[in-house]
Amino acid sequence: MLSIKRNTGFSGSLSKINIYINDEKVARIKQNQQIDLELPSDTAKIHVTQGGVHSNELVVKEGQVIEITNSSWFRIYYPLLFISFWLIAVLIPHTYKIIVYITILIVTFALTYFKNGFDLKVIYP
Repeated sequence: MLSIKRNTGFSGSLSKINIYINDEKVARIKQNQQIDLELPSDTAKIHVTQGGVHSNELVVKEGQVIEITNSSWFRIYYPLLFISFWLIAVLIPHTYKIIVYITILIVTFALTYFKNGFDLKVIYP
């Protein structure tokens, strides 16, 4: 049995995170939820995704407890994204707003593709 805890805070809390074991989707987990999963063997590879945001891949064993958290860059970038949208709305002339919004969205999608938004770590044993 493998236990997985989700502790990702406010960001992404309105939707569930998909859990993959050996590249097969096996479950979904809500914020502040803990679920227990059966592993197909004594060890397996696990990773998670949510709306294009992904995690590191972790090799896990029976009896371990895994925690899902936001990665450090995501904890910084996510609030900056909302602040930048607010600043654009206030400071950028209307003619250029759409170009700036599109640029920020492209950068956001590129970062979520190349950087892990979630961290998986073993918290027991």
